[in-house]
Parts: sequence; structure tokens; C-alpha cells
Amino acid sequence: MAHGNQTHGHTSNGKTSSTYKSWIAMRSRCQDSNHTFYKNYGGRGITVCDRWQKFENFLYDMGEKPKGYTIERKDNDGDYTPENCIWIPRSEQNKNTRTNRYLEYDGRRQILTDWAKELGVPHSVLQKRLALGWSIGQVLGIEHHTRVRFVYLEYNGKRQTMMDWSKETGIPYETLRGRLRNGWSIERTLSVV
Repeated sequence: MAHGNQTHGHTSNGKTSSTYKSWIAMRSRCQDSNHTFYKNYGGRGITVCDRWQKFENFLYDMGEKPKGYTIERKDNDGDYTPENCIWIPRSEQNKNTRTNRYLEYDGRRQILTDWAKELGVPHSVLQKRLALGWSIGQVLGIEHHTRVRFVYLEYNGKRQTMMDWSKETGIPYETLRGRLRNGWSIERTLSVV
């Protein structure tokens, strides 16, 4: 993507300012169909306003990019315009992706990562609880979750704990547990592959 003659002082001696790099990246995401992230921006109809096609106007409207900051669209479905964009810390922008999982409990809505930090619980633990189908209160450890102490499996008329089946078949307990979680039948779970 050509950028014309540079007169703004943000490129010199082969070095480019962080502000200028952000402007180039913003335009590329929206205008270059070969850009890695085009599908998430230009491909979704996100555009850069006419005014910001010139770097000098972008710089005038946004100011210098603070260290550790990135450009953020207030409306994630809106265009890159002076009214819709601000500089925010990268850590804050990482929360504003469409892939984040939000949990709402007792009128409070946060991404899973923020709940994990607040509660002092590893993010992976909360993810696992969600995958197990726990309620939001149970996932967050606010409501009591009743654990089943032993899991019994019945096969060929014989009923015993998964630990006993593990000993009998020689298949590690965690392997049996993983197979069941993956939807394997009891017969297949207990078979030595």
C-alpha cells in the first residue's frame, strides 16, 4: 500500500514512529484484502474515514500514540473515525475481542479473565468448570457445587467404581475419565486399544 511523500516527521532514517505504524496497520486491516486480519475488519465492512486517509489528519485528531497503547474503536462494529476512536492500554483492548467469554452473576458482567483475577482462581479452572456444565455461581465458587465422590460404571452386569475399572483393565483413571468426557461408550471406554 503506497503512502506518498512523507512530510510529517514520523519516518526518518528508516525508522517509523509508533503512531505512524498504527495508522498504516489500521488502513491495511481495512483496505488490503491480502492482510491477515482483513476478514475481521475490511471484510466485515469496517472502513477508515476519508479524513484519515492522510496521516497528518489522523495525527491531528488522535495525537501521539502513548507507549503501550493501541487504537480502539468504541463501537466494535463502527468505522475508524475521530468520533469512534481513542488510544487505550493494550491490556484493556485485549478484553474487547469478539472471542472473549462474558459471565454475568448477580448483576455484574465481566470477562472470564477478570473473574479469575478477582477471585484468585486460575482462568483454566473456570474454563473447566464451565465445560463441566456448572452453573455460573458454581463456576465462580460462590454457590456450592456438590461433587460426586465416586463414579460408578456398569458393564456386562458388573457395577464398580471407575477406579476399580482402572485397576482391572490397567487403563489409567484419567484416561477413562477423558474417554467418557469425550462421549465414548462405556464399552469403548473400558477397551484396551
